[in-house]
Amino acid sequence: MTVTIVIFASIALLRILFRTVHGNTAQISSLNELPRLTEPIDLPAFLNLIDPSEERFLRANLTPKVFREVQRERLLATVEYVRRAAKNAGVLVRLGEAVSTEANSEVSDLAGCGKMNDVT
Repeated sequence: MTVTIVIFASIALLRILFRTVHGNTAQISSLNELPRLTEPIDLPAFLNLIDPSEERFLRANLTPKVFREVQRERLLATVEYVRRAAKNAGVLVRLGEAVSTEANSEVSDLAGCGKMNDVT
């Protein structure tokens, strides 16, 4: 019984991970779609969440119970930032794939692909 639960939980986790990494599979037709397809990430806030000195500060200044509660919220926020970064990376990968197959030299130049031939 336990083995079955572990197997189903593993499969569910793998499906969630796969969907997070691959994100929305819609094709990207223009750069104007990027704000709609990506999610913002507050980099200073993320760096604060993963800063070991901030954790030490909180541990020293909060009661153990309050620290655990705060740390749990910080870890959940960190997971959300990582999920957003994975989704945004998936969008950028699809954009790169679209540009690499695009015959239009203007789009290729925009992506930096056309610059490779200019190097002498």
